[in-house]
Amino acid sequence: MLLVILAACGSPSSSVDPTDLRQVAVESRFTLQTGDTVDVAGHRMLLTFDGVSADSRCPFDVTCVTAGTADLLFSWQDGPAPGSLTVSFDVRGEQADRVGPLVLRVLDLRPVPVSAVPIEPDEYRATVRLDLP
Repeated sequence: MLLVILAACGSPSSSVDPTDLRQVAVESRFTLQTGDTVDVAGHRMLLTFDGVSADSRCPFDVTCVTAGTADLLFSWQDGPAPGSLTVSFDVRGEQADRVGPLVLRVLDLRPVPVSAVPIEPDEYRATVRLDLP
């Protein structure tokens, strides 16, 4: 009965078996594709890259006034506490925000846009690093 109650209270990440996940170390650089969940070594945390909700980055084959940004969606499960976050990525520098007890730094987003070629949601790859505050 307790398992049924815990399953009903969990977040989407809680249905993922941590033993089946790639483990990543704090302060290491790693890449996630849309939908990937990783287990953060040494912490009771699962981190998921949920996708990109908006992408206004300048295509590499166009001259733009601004570089543009992309909004990346992440969710995490830190013990019993779930959370979610939108990080606005600017290609001119890394973006950082708190994810539970850690700091999530978005270092890169691929693919780079090309004019008149839409990026499918499952094509996105975010390179990130989790740091201690």
